Amino acid sequence: GAIGDPYPGATDTIALATKASREALAKALFAEYLLAGSPPSHAWVIAALTLLAPESAIALLAGQMRAWAADGKVSLLHDSLEALAAIGSDEALVVVYDAGQRSRYDDTRDKVRGLLEGVARERGVTYEVLEDMLVPELGLERGSVALELGGRTLTVRLGDHLEAVLADDAGNALSAFPRKAKSDDAARYDAAKARYAALLEASEAVGRGQILRFERALRSQRRWSVRELRTLVLPQPLVRHLARRLVWQVVGSDVLFRVAEDLSLADANDESIAWPADEARVVLAHPVTAPAVRAFQGWIDDYRVIQPFAQVGREVHVLEGAERSASRLERAVGRKVPYLSVLA
Repeated sequence: GAIGDPYPGATDTIALATKASREALAKALFAEYLLAGSPPSHAWVIAALTLLAPESAIALLAGQMRAWAADGKVSLLHDSLEALAAIGSDEALVVVYDAGQRSRYDDTRDKVRGLLEGVARERGVTYEVLEDMLVPELGLERGSVALELGGRTLTVRLGDHLEAVLADDAGNALSAFPRKAKSDDAARYDAAKARYAALLEASEAVGRGQILRFERALRSQRRWSVRELRTLVLPQPLVRHLARRLVWQVVGSDVLFRVAEDLSLADANDESIAWPADEARVVLAHPVTAPAVRAFQGWIDDYRVIQPFAQVGREVHVLEGAERSASRLERAVGRKVPYLSVLA
């Protein structure tokens, strides 16, 4: 049967089993399924995992979904996404959201979007709020990660654009993982290289996805309540890297602020200001609707802040004078632009 409609006799039997025995059965069943080549015709195994041991199913499916996708078994990937969405815990939904962030294919991204929109409706929140709740972690949010090669140590840290930055013992940035040296331990070197590859892939997919999400919020002027900013956005280590390098505006006022490292607020003159009321709404300040955001250029220069995308110095274009009533924009005549820019 479907994941939401299991055979009653099965649920009665499962209820009699201990958690340890259910987890053991789930892992054994999954191992046999993989050993058999994971035939899509027996995808019922995926549903069975979620009934037997939902917590174990999250880890088992999270590690296998991408392998199925790479092997062309997209139906199993989608079945796994449905199963995880049915489990419904934040831990399971983070895996679903992460799969959508990493996928290059529209059908998988659309599948994830549809599943999460359904979850958002059930929880009575918007899809954007659910996104705030499900940001996956890269493993670099709380500092650098040391990679032991045996004879030397490399470090990986989170860059200004949420990219994985690799450095050597002296702190010099490396453009690629170095070749194996005689002093390196072969097993440690291979493990470190694999760990770096995983961090790099995650940062390129998840990091880029979060930057695009926030830039989309700037363009659409998405509104957060101050409570949502303080409880959903800033506690997330990854998005806090973005939020602290952007300028915010209190809706319906001229109040602009940035979030300092200690999560206090400061204005364009670097003067401390109080947090607005929890019910107040905030947006990312856009130069079109909040020209005063340009005053934060001093903060950017003084603190050498690199914004994740152009905001304070964002280029804007407005119609002037007679252009407002004209049917033709004369200053654009003869200018050449890439066709992809027009399509975008």
